[in-house]
Amino acid sequence: PINKGGDKIWIGNIYLPPVISQQKRGIDETITRSLIEDTIGSFPPQETTVMCGDWNTRIGDLAPTIDDISTARLSDDKQTSPRTRWLLDLCEQQGWLILNGVQPGPPACTTFRRGEDRSCIDFIMTNKYSCKIQYDPTTLMGLSDHVFLKTTVDIPYLTSRRPTQDR
Repeated sequence: PINKGGDKIWIGNIYLPPVISQQKRGIDETITRSLIEDTIGSFPPQETTVMCGDWNTRIGDLAPTIDDISTARLSDDKQTSPRTRWLLDLCEQQGWLILNGVQPGPPACTTFRRGEDRSCIDFIMTNKYSCKIQYDPTTLMGLSDHVFLKTTVDIPYLTSRRPTQDR
């Protein structure tokens, strides 16, 4: 966590391997999900949280419902995957908005590109609803098959002091 004068900002990054990769290595998906839920569950809900990374989960235009409020999302990737409901439930439990494609704004772009295969599987999620997402598809071009995502979190200064003048 980053301390901003009493409050903290919790920043997490995740890589969740594809289900098929886990199966090949004998890793149980339910255990993987439990480990993630336990780790994320330790973040204090009243403090600002930003969670980003490669979830290897496709959610189409779906969005979590937080406090009975559904937020519209649009995505260039209309597919969903077996992890979709789990990821949305996790966001709802944590009070996280998925920044990719939140409306009003541009649709979520594809964040994974390999040959003809394109999908939106990398997300930034937060309980700080003033955050916006930015994409830069050129930053990692030739280095990675993923798109660079970034967001900013406004942090108030602890104190504001004006220079004193000798009199």
